[in-house]
Amino acid sequence: MDLGRAERVMRGRLVGQHQAGGVTFLDPERVFLGMDVSLGQDVTIGLDVALHCSTTIADNVTIDGPTIIIDSQIASDVRIAHFSHLERTRVATGAGVGPYARVRANATLGAGSYVGNFVEVKSSTLADGAKVGHLSFIGDAQLGARANIGGGTITCNYDSVNKHQTAIGAGAFVGSNNTLVAPVKVGEGSFTAAGSTITKDVEPGDLAFGRARQAVVECGGKALRERLLREKAAKDPIC
Repeated sequence: MDLGRAERVMRGRLVGQHQAGGVTFLDPERVFLGMDVSLGQDVTIGLDVALHCSTTIADNVTIDGPTIIIDSQIASDVRIAHFSHLERTRVATGAGVGPYARVRANATLGAGSYVGNFVEVKSSTLADGAKVGHLSFIGDAQLGARANIGGGTITCNYDSVNKHQTAIGAGAFVGSNNTLVAPVKVGEGSFTAAGSTITKDVEPGDLAFGRARQAVVECGGKALRERLLREKAAKDPIC
């Protein structure tokens, strides 16, 4: 109980110091601040935000809660949406994170870059303006300026023994549901088609397909459904 009271007293003092410096807390009772956290002016901290270790937040940053930020450096004019987790991350001016994003292990997000909902970024660098919108894993990768990663894309960075790098050039467009098998390079200004598995380097400006050709059996769906219904009826006769 005594430790709990002491923690509340220290939290109140820290919150008061930051409020005097121009920080807005939507609810001062629902925030955790480490002793080494630095907050700039016009920072807005939402409900249930936890800032740990040597985290530095520059001016005009909005952090929606609940969110956890550990040992990270956030530049000015950044928006971090709710349910995000950042650890050992460097975020440049004007970038956006979340909601539901996880960025960790010495990741760097360039100016104006974006990591969207249900995206995990690990040991990777996004250059200025690069975007990973949703439902993707980017690990051990380098994304060039304005590269765009489609939803459902992953970098296959681990072979069970070693980690391998993926390099995506400036302005490249990686289609949805791509599997990039590292080590691999996707060149500047190139395209990869949706649903592709990319195992070889794509040269700058090229268009790469890595998927099986679709086959259509005329009326095959109807025939398949009828056969399945007959087999089910044979297994489960009416008593």
